[in-house]
Amino acid sequence: MADLFLVVDTGGSQTKIIYQSSDDDSPEFLLMPPEVECISQQQFDRYQERIGWLGSPSPLQQAWFSVNEQLWVVGAFASEFDPEDRLHEKKYENALYKVMAAVGVIAQKLQISKRSLSIHLAMLLPWQEFNDRQAFETQLTALLGEFVFREQKLKVKLKTFLCRPEGGGLAATRMRQKGREWFQEQRLVVLLFGHRNTSALYFEQGQFKQGDSPLYGFSQMIDLLVARYSVLDRQALLLALVKAMQKAKQELESKNRMLTASHWNRGNDLRYPLWSNTQAINALVSVRDDALRSAELQALARAITAALDEYWEKLEGWMKRVVPEELDEVIVSGGAALMMEPKLVHFFSDSNRDRPFEGELFWVDELKEAMEESFILKFSNDAHSVARFADAYGLFDQMLASVGAK
Repeated sequence: MADLFLVVDTGGSQTKIIYQSSDDDSPEFLLMPPEVECISQQQFDRYQERIGWLGSPSPLQQAWFSVNEQLWVVGAFASEFDPEDRLHEKKYENALYKVMAAVGVIAQKLQISKRSLSIHLAMLLPWQEFNDRQAFETQLTALLGEFVFREQKLKVKLKTFLCRPEGGGLAATRMRQKGREWFQEQRLVVLLFGHRNTSALYFEQGQFKQGDSPLYGFSQMIDLLVARYSVLDRQALLLALVKAMQKAKQELESKNRMLTASHWNRGNDLRYPLWSNTQAINALVSVRDDALRSAELQALARAITAALDEYWEKLEGWMKRVVPEELDEVIVSGGAALMMEPKLVHFFSDSNRDRPFEGELFWVDELKEAMEESFILKFSNDAHSVARFADAYGLFDQMLASVGAK
């Protein structure tokens, strides 16, 4: 039976999955919504009676499994059962069920018909939860021993388990790019801006020195915005902000495409768009009357700006505490990195620091070409997707090396 190599990054906005069978030549990736819910058999049966017979959903779209007499729904399917907000729960506990769902989805996607499967798993956990990795491995080993995914019985052996703090995959990728000798000469920080956590890892001359990962994720910015402006759909608001920022960045890149790097400093030129003029933000306002619509858009735009400023104040205070002054490089990643880019560039500018920052800011969207080559897939020119997958991508590469895979 072929082994399965699997990395699962259980973020607060999406679960990022990279996998490869030992029979395959290149990895593939999947995205799953983050929801997880334990439901009763009666709830499941009612759903099946009501609309479950309609269509033929894929395992990814309708992921469910039973283990130890409990029935779990994960990802898009969990949203059908009014899932709880689990952002403030320990990540490793919910990660157990996300990993099991990922294994089931991949087993059916690859048409693995045998009940027994061996996996090499790598996981990313926030620094504050890194000490939970042994408890996670023990519990996962027991759960994978026998469970039923969409009526298919599976017995999964956890052959190897690799766990790194969030940001560890990025550090490994950068070391592979530049070489071990380079890495051992650097004072380097990895900053990862996620939906649930914001993480910082500091390396000095190749040695890990300190880490931090408070619950300062971008969901807090959404909370601040919702407190200022009535929003019915938080996810739609989040997506609209990202789309508006992506559009602003793409327009800037198109405008400066003919200029050399010496004439265009990416961060210094990027500005927040005029939110009320962006198509994505306009789509959030449903009022039809022109005067009322204009007033609503202006109110929403002011709320976005105020929420961003307040959220940044918290991030800035945190970074001043955990990011050393003298650094050679700062690696910036995470799904929220794009939204914070103008403020981050200003933070590391000479005018905003007691001592000039003489190092380099490395943005992980610059890994896009290498990641696409590995996946033989395209990210649709979407730097946001690259940033979300970059940490898992680095960890996947590290896992293959650690188990001596091809």
